[in-house]
Amino acid sequence: MDKAFRREIKKVFPDKDLQELPFSYGLFHSFYDFPKGADDAFRSIRDDVIRPSINPETVCDGLLAQLSEKTFSIIKKNVNEIITASEENIIMAMRIIWERMKIIVEPSSAVALAIILEDKEKFSNKKIGLILTGGNVDLEKLPWIY
Repeated sequence: MDKAFRREIKKVFPDKDLQELPFSYGLFHSFYDFPKGADDAFRSIRDDVIRPSINPETVCDGLLAQLSEKTFSIIKKNVNEIITASEENIIMAMRIIWERMKIIVEPSSAVALAIILEDKEKFSNKKIGLILTGGNVDLEKLPWIY
């Protein structure tokens, strides 16, 4: 856990001790999320062979990288499930975060909330932590502003 993340988590849970866990611990990377428009990792894991991303269409420009052999092997070893989210739910997630938290997150980060919006039952009655990032957003091109 980096120092900034540790500091922020400590603000939210001041009475809790933070325990470092090895990366191989099952808690990490149990779910991986991607937009449906750039789902090469999802298809690759499903088919157990790398499926290239051909003309991906998504607002999540940060998730357009091609899956490499190295990354594919790491995902196969450490990820329990890959979940995809629709473009509509990604944009809705960005907007909800803006409306409720007054922060702008990049679309690639909003996928984390979008998968919860997409399958609320799967995540109901669970304690979930999302790490949201911003910075890579052109305010002139927010997807819910027409």
